[in-house]
Amino acid sequence: MDTKTKRIIASVLGLILAGAGVFILSNFVNNRAEQATAGLQLTEVFVATQDIPIGTSATELQNFVETRQVPLENRVLTAVTDITQLGNQITFERIVAGEQILEGRFTDSDVRLTGGAQGVQVPEDLFEVTFSIAADRAVGGVIQPTENIAIAATATAPAADGLGEETFTRFILRDVFVINVQGGQAPTLTEEGVADTTRSQDIAAGNLFITVGLTPENAQRLIFANEQASLWIVRESTLPIETPDEPISFGNLFGEGVLSEDQVDRLEASDAPDQVAATDTETAEEPADAPADDAEAG
Repeated sequence: MDTKTKRIIASVLGLILAGAGVFILSNFVNNRAEQATAGLQLTEVFVATQDIPIGTSATELQNFVETRQVPLENRVLTAVTDITQLGNQITFERIVAGEQILEGRFTDSDVRLTGGAQGVQVPEDLFEVTFSIAADRAVGGVIQPTENIAIAATATAPAADGLGEETFTRFILRDVFVINVQGGQAPTLTEEGVADTTRSQDIAAGNLFITVGLTPENAQRLIFANEQASLWIVRESTLPIETPDEPISFGNLFGEGVLSEDQVDRLEASDAPDQVAATDTETAEEPADAPADDAEAG
């Protein structure tokens, strides 16, 4: 047997052994999988075969998904069981390859998606308004897209009695939806659509540019207040807390009855109100009237 023939035989034997190895390994893996799922109830889920971009219609999902059998306990509660039930909804978050397709990743197709905040969804009936504010007036510059904020304004306006002016502060907007933040410590969103707060970032030097979603009426309110007053942003509480009906002014800043009316008037007229004491001060006595001239002698 010549050398060439020996090489051919060796190659054939190698291929046979390799094929046998693959067959044995495949059977082993399948047997282990069957053992792992033995006695478990299986269910069918849709799994992304590739990344699904934001704004993809449910009618196009067949190009991005496949069905797989998984143990019932591994199925996410909100996993989609019938793609046709999604109708014309679209994805508002990126879906990564290997993820189960969940109902919560879709929204109505009449919802506008913004690019500035990586796909934050904005209802079509809201206006997008951007305003600038210093970081120290906006929770230290850590406002994030998708948060709700409250906006307070401090302004000077004619007093209710028409005499002089009054400076006051009150909340003008509640539950304002943040669409995008430029500057400050606003983190980007992760692939799962949540804010990435793990990165260490510097506090903003300068102003933040905050874009919010508002009704037309509230958009006018914010624009006017931004032009005519001084704004302050407060992060909303998770509790249903009511804001005071009465604005804060010098008249009630220190509590009812602490300041006299005269002190309130002087505080409102002063450029440096902190220099005026909150306690009663004695009023300087007016100089006594000059004595009447003696009658001329007759």
